[in-house]
This record gives sequence, C-alpha cells and structure tokens, in this order.
Amino acid sequence: MKNRKIIIKIIMYLFLAVCYLGVKQLLAANGLEYRHKFKLAAELFLWFAPIVYGFHWLVDGIQAAARKRKRGLQIFLVIAFLAFVMGSVLASVKRGIEGFVNLETETKMADGFLQLRKPTGWKFETMTVYAEPVWGIARKEFHWDPEHYAKSLSRQYGTVFVPVTDPKLGQIYTSEAYPHSVKVRVWGTSGSSGLPTLRENLSDLLTEQELRKYLSGKASVELVEKEVKLYGSDEAYTTLHVVVYKDKIQGSF
Repeated sequence: MKNRKIIIKIIMYLFLAVCYLGVKQLLAANGLEYRHKFKLAAELFLWFAPIVYGFHWLVDGIQAAARKRKRGLQIFLVIAFLAFVMGSVLASVKRGIEGFVNLETETKMADGFLQLRKPTGWKFETMTVYAEPVWGIARKEFHWDPEHYAKSLSRQYGTVFVPVTDPKLGQIYTSEAYPHSVKVRVWGTSGSSGLPTLRENLSDLLTEQELRKYLSGKASVELVEKEVKLYGSDEAYTTLHVVVYKDKIQGSF
C-alpha cells in the first residue's frame, strides 16, 4: 500500500513536469512564453517538490531502520540523508543566484499591456521590452508600432482610435468620439508616476479646445504655442501658454 502511494506521487509529479515543459515548448513554437509569476511558481514547485519528498522519504527510512535495529542500513541512510541535504542546499543556492542575476520584472500598464525589464548580463543592466497577455498565463512580446499605439489608446479611453498619417504632423491617431481637429500624437511610453503608460497629448488637445472656446474674442488674452524637446530625443511636442496683456504688463500662468 505504501509503495503504491509512492508510485502514484511520482507519476503525478512526472505528469505535471511533462505538461509544464510540453506547454512551454508549444508556446515557444508560437512566439509565446509563460508569464513571470506563473513561471516562477511552477518552477519553484518542480524544483522543491522532489527535494521535500526525498527528505521525508530518507527520514522515514532512518526511523524504520532504527525500529528494526538494522544498524548498517541506518548508518547508510544517515550518510545518504546528510549528502542529500548538502547537495540540495548547494544546488538550491546555485539556482537561487542564477535566478537573482536573471530576475526580471513584469509590470502591467494602464492599457493592459505588460512592461518587462529583462537582465542583459552580470552587470545588472536591463532592457525594456513589451508584451501582450495571452490566456492569462502566457505573453507575446511585441515592438511598438502604429497599430499597438492605436490599440493602447483605444483601451485607455474606451473608444476606437485609428492610425492616420498627417502631412504636417506625421503619424497621428483619430477617433470618431472626438472632433476631427483632435489629432493625437504619441511619443513612446513613460513610467515616471504610477503605472507605465503612453506619452500622448489627448488631454492637452481637449484642454486647448476648451481654452480656445472660452478665450475667443478676448483681446487681452492670447494663446501662445511653444515647442519643447523630449528629453534624450530630437522629437518635440507643442505646449500651450496663456498670456494676459494688461496695462502693457505681460504675465503668464
């Protein structure tokens, strides 16, 4: 009966291991991979389950040999137990160091995409890549392009954006939910505060429209556009300044 339980546990472990590795290969063949937390949890289980089971098996064997007064077998099992513990500790430490060096982070963006920071070597340098969740446990990496920017905007604002090429502005994004004058531009991603999100100007454009409506016909007030360069880039975006003229004194707020 006891041997039957041992065989069942071994079969269950092998079944789970084969399923995990088989699905992993299947995902890789389709350009997918496991998500970070699922992969970490699964590999920790597959690594420590046989160690914990082997530990209990040897302890039970030592106790059984002691009850039956088999001195030689007991000594052999104690030596095997010590060797097993030392080997498991050393192997786990080695694997832990390798895991720490190769540790990646996975952050969910405001639009549902994933921002991944992957290590590139022993100097703790990382590279940032992006992925889309698939089936909850997997992800598919992608490079930002107009289609993904449009999809990100659509998810964030709850309406459909489409990529359009403008003769003056270049790549823009429009939606039927907003006036035709609202031409959204995107300058990559930013994670400086809160969740990582797109650097885009939809809210600025909507604010500008409301300001122009409110200030229309007021001679003492002028809207002045100024270009500001993005940090570390040759690209620039336009900011709007409200300038008030009164008694030849110019101030801005």
